[in-house]
Amino acid sequence: AVFGENSGLSFASPARGKVIHTFGERVSLPDTGKSYINQGIDIETRENAPFFAAASGVVAEIIEHEIYGGSLWLDHGDGIFSFYGRCGNIEVKKGEKVRSGQKLGMVNTPAEGHPILHFQIWMDDKPVDPLERITQAGQEGEERGV
Repeated sequence: AVFGENSGLSFASPARGKVIHTFGERVSLPDTGKSYINQGIDIETRENAPFFAAASGVVAEIIEHEIYGGSLWLDHGDGIFSFYGRCGNIEVKKGEKVRSGQKLGMVNTPAEGHPILHFQIWMDDKPVDPLERITQAGQEGEERGV
């Protein structure tokens, strides 16, 4: 299933790093005894790593999420959204238009552990596997690519 077949929209990787949790995987929250089913992917990256818009759109919301902390939603139109969680520094504002590959901010670096960007793609109010939607187009440059 190629994403571009039904929407004309393709996604680039939002950060450079290693995918450590995949879509549908049960993820345990440290020190809480709680877990959840991952609705996206988790990308372990380096300290002070930037993250990027995976596709062009408009910043729909910037929120403080109970699990992911500083987070933002991009609206790509046609009921398609992307979600970025565990953001340390967000450099865009609600309502701002962004282009694919534009730097949105920096991944949060926790006091313990590694910086991890949480990334989701939603279509028609349902999460979809980002790894099936990310294309290799637009992956040039040392800062890009899962």
